[in-house]
Amino acid sequence: MNRPLLSRLLFGFDVGTVSMFVIREVLETTFGVVGPPVLFQSVAIGGVALVLVAVFRRWKPSHVIGSLGMTLVGAVIALIVLFSRMSA
Repeated sequence: MNRPLLSRLLFGFDVGTVSMFVIREVLETTFGVVGPPVLFQSVAIGGVALVLVAVFRRWKPSHVIGSLGMTLVGAVIALIVLFSRMSA
């Protein structure tokens, strides 16, 4: 796997993780909105941010799709960590 693709996939993973932790927390504490719509909104905001970065840096379409997939993976892993903390 070439280095640019790997770095872009890791960037997508980071965007998904950060959006799930930070944006979800801001939406819940600032606006008082909870539930599944907040989860989808936080991932959508992270995805839009990723696409904007990809457009301005002129990524290949395959890199953008891979990064968006890794955004979803990062968000799911962040959800697993969040729910594991809640039950403990």
